[in-house]
Amino acid sequence: MQNDGPESILMLSSEYPPEIWGGLGTHVKHLVKELAVRDRSGVLVTLPSKAAGSAGKEKSFSIIRPPMAFERYSHSFEWMLNANFAWIKALHDMNVPFTLVHAHDWLTAGAALYAKKTFDVPLVATIHSLESGRKNTLTTSAEKWIHDTEMELIRKADHLIVCSQYMKQALIREGADPGAITQVKNGVSIPPPAENGKPAEPYLFSMGRFVPEKGFEDLIRAFSKLKPSFPDLELVIAGEGPALAGCTGLVRELNLQEDVTFPGFISGTELNKYIQHAAGICIPSRYEPFGLAALEAMAAGKPVAVSSAGGLPELVSHDENGWVFENGKIDQLIQVLSEMLSKPEKAQLLGKNALKESKNYSWSLMGEETLAVYNKLLQRK
Repeated sequence: MQNDGPESILMLSSEYPPEIWGGLGTHVKHLVKELAVRDRSGVLVTLPSKAAGSAGKEKSFSIIRPPMAFERYSHSFEWMLNANFAWIKALHDMNVPFTLVHAHDWLTAGAALYAKKTFDVPLVATIHSLESGRKNTLTTSAEKWIHDTEMELIRKADHLIVCSQYMKQALIREGADPGAITQVKNGVSIPPPAENGKPAEPYLFSMGRFVPEKGFEDLIRAFSKLKPSFPDLELVIAGEGPALAGCTGLVRELNLQEDVTFPGFISGTELNKYIQHAAGICIPSRYEPFGLAALEAMAAGKPVAVSSAGGLPELVSHDENGWVFENGKIDQLIQVLSEMLSKPEKAQLLGKNALKESKNYSWSLMGEETLAVYNKLLQRK
């Protein structure tokens, strides 16, 4: 199908408000807003949601949530395939002359590759993470299938977007053309002052999706070793995900039930309050393509301790605007957290430096740089 109609962007994402589970959803939310502010027309096709007000428009962008064929699935692959079939059917029903397709990660690969071929238009793929990074060693058939799907999307996309230099190098190692990869950094918004209600006891705060690669078990073990030196200290880890049960089990095993809190997924004013009232923020990831949670803490001017995983050291410089410990090294994690808590003047200084660094990241710039990728590809048509 040759497209001769007005410019319209087709974006495909498994996450969009109110269905957000991680950095991908936050990225897509802000990208759609930035494109709409610039009067770029388009359609975002995403998953259905039972939440009120989940469909509609973002100025010049329409938000489409096609229904799935079934409500129950025997495994995640059946769910993913049905999601892509639902998206493809929605494209036919809309009959919109798209001029460019933008896919976000492997979950959208089937519909994105179909749309590229059907509309005969360029395909941009933002690769937010890789299965080979999440799992280190691909052992199960499911992991290998996800990896193969990622590689097909990477090979067939006309251009790739990544959020960090770490991810750019990861794609190059997988055989991607360096000249077809653009780094577009995530942005962050400086939060307003948190409302009153600071808790009586100091606490460390962390957040993210509960999956093994986030390293929350490392943080819980480190916290248990810190407690004798900081008896009033508490730990709060916000988020949801399949590894939550393992973390709560570890808390029981270490007899920390009175000291560790899991408030679930939080956002907006509530998240801002947790961040700004914390004694410090720790992001202990074992795999982290960018580190949006760390950047959000930096934008609040908080002292941050992060692992050396992935893109985190691109945000945080050790002893300049935070602390960096070697990925997976619990003894180092204990050491940097102890320094953060025992040296409040240094922690305050590094928090101020973190705030200064965070101002180099903006969602507006992310939107401009993504548009530049679009324009370059459209000029070739």
